[in-house]
Amino acid sequence: PELCPHRRLTSMPDHHARNSTLAERALQVLAAAEEQGATLRILGGLGVYFQCAEFQGLFDRYREPFSDIDLICLAADIRRVEAACAALGYEQNTNWKMHFGYQRRIFYTPEEITIEVYIDKLYLCQEIDLRYRLRIDYPSLSPTDLFLSRIQRVRLTAKDLLDLGVLLTTKDVGTTGPDTIDLGYVTVLAAASWPWWKTIHDNLARLRSVSLPSLDPEPLCSRLSRLSEAIEREPKSLRWKLRALVGPRLRWYAEVE
Repeated sequence: PELCPHRRLTSMPDHHARNSTLAERALQVLAAAEEQGATLRILGGLGVYFQCAEFQGLFDRYREPFSDIDLICLAADIRRVEAACAALGYEQNTNWKMHFGYQRRIFYTPEEITIEVYIDKLYLCQEIDLRYRLRIDYPSLSPTDLFLSRIQRVRLTAKDLLDLGVLLTTKDVGTTGPDTIDLGYVTVLAAASWPWWKTIHDNLARLRSVSLPSLDPEPLCSRLSRLSEAIEREPKSLRWKLRALVGPRLRWYAEVE
């Protein structure tokens, strides 16, 4: 269920065991890939779990448990990733590989955990090119790229909102290094693409309207305001202005299952 404005999340059964198991498996895959010479990083909610370790207990109590492991590698490394998964005894979905393997591969662990490996880019509601950004941080994507991977969703769920709230509470917004959400990178992206601007603009407003458990509202509100002000202030490209003339009459996002 989605969060309602000014309504706090209620506690749910503790998912520490499940979340810890998936976190351990993700690190095992990264280690096996590194032995093969491949660059592999964790993304999605599990990536936020690693980046914001001080809030792992909150994830265990208030967030739906992680259902699978999402990773990303470079196209040049995909055969090495396949070899790493095979060495760990993981089975690949060969039918998926045949039809969609140029974008993503799917593997299954013996305990039936699904591992999805994206290649070069995330093809979600908005496309995110990560070919030159995988080595910024470890074991997950950088805070900037995790932020974009969560906020790109047009229909934010409760877990998306919690992931973003924790990420913005933990990580500053600015240009002070890899442990921050890079304000310049986000604003330039939004200024070049009206669909990206529209998605970020709407979701920042959504985040300001919800209450999240055990999070200090001061840094969260301050960083949401800084992001909103920065994407409005950044000069827009000609391409942005032309697309803005059409506005939401033309769908600005891809449908994601």
